[in-house]
Amino acid sequence: MRIVRHNYPLSKSEYKDNFLTSMDSFFDSLLKNELSHYNKALGLDFFGKGSYPKVNVSKNKSGLLIEAAIPGLSRQDVNVSVEDNVLTISGKSSNDEDTSFVIRELKKSSFARSFILSEELNSEEIIAKVKDGLLSLFIPWKKQKNEDKTKVINIEIQ
Repeated sequence: MRIVRHNYPLSKSEYKDNFLTSMDSFFDSLLKNELSHYNKALGLDFFGKGSYPKVNVSKNKSGLLIEAAIPGLSRQDVNVSVEDNVLTISGKSSNDEDTSFVIRELKKSSFARSFILSEELNSEEIIAKVKDGLLSLFIPWKKQKNEDKTKVINIEIQ
């Protein structure tokens, strides 16, 4: 029995990165094409590749939760604003100007990411919290008005 070793031009980690990048592209394409109706609620480039900060968006009967990964940033480094139903998460991370790098792999710059909020959300009552590098934004649903509700009048017997 003969064992043949192949000398691949890429390392194991590079193959893993290429595989994950391909899978990310596949899912980005699937979500953009198959779930495009979410673009209206979350913004046109919500599923865009390279968006920062990375987010999870979930909903329940109480409202919508946006969780954004902001590792290494404090509450003072991040801004959250709403204008014309557009929620924007922005911030700035910078290095000490006197720092000289031997290797630099960490991104240190300003960023902004926006989401178009649906009319069903109450942007006046957003709750924002940050803990352990995770920014959590809870946006409650607007309370539904019962304008068309018919009032039933109880008839008493005398």
